Amino acid sequence: KQWYQRRVRGRRRSLLRRLSKEFFQLIIAELFNPMYGMFVDIEDTRMVWFNPQSFEVDHNYKLIGMILGLAVYNTIILDIRFPTALYQKLMGEKPDIRDLIQSHPQLGSSLQQLLDYPGDDVEDVFMLDFMVSTTGIFGDTITHHLVEGGDQVPVTSDNKHEFVEKYKINLIHYISTLPSDTITTMIYNFQQVIAI
Repeated sequence: KQWYQRRVRGRRRSLLRRLSKEFFQLIIAELFNPMYGMFVDIEDTRMVWFNPQSFEVDHNYKLIGMILGLAVYNTIILDIRFPTALYQKLMGEKPDIRDLIQSHPQLGSSLQQLLDYPGDDVEDVFMLDFMVSTTGIFGDTITHHLVEGGDQVPVTSDNKHEFVEKYKINLIHYISTLPSDTITTMIYNFQQVIAI
């Protein structure tokens, strides 16, 4: 009789564990639904990245942070393909160029080529300035100055490290049309749940 009771209790725990995982998977599938436009897929890596032109409010990102925190707290493994850079931000670490290469390989390798270029003619070869352009949700071009008057500041061999750092910060911290505190809101609520 005791053997049977232990076996039933074990099955109940297993069933509850599967139901918990399914519950989190259903919520995450709904929150990451392309219909809401909160996240976009990076084609090169099949990872998920924040949509810089999302119309969603911070409350939804707050919810995602709390749900991810609850999943971690309950040791539920979810199939979310965020780049390592975001996980580092969740843990309070600073992402670097390797993380940028992993999340956006084409862009990351281009920036790495700029850093590795040995010549003094960076300005003539790469023809870059401290300005970044992205395509908006309606097909319009959105420009971001990485420094004051960025369109007038050429990238040279003397300031190429500064350019890459500013570019990386621009991408990782989402200083495009995404509200600046969106990622902070998500991270804060994640950390509140798991008490980092």
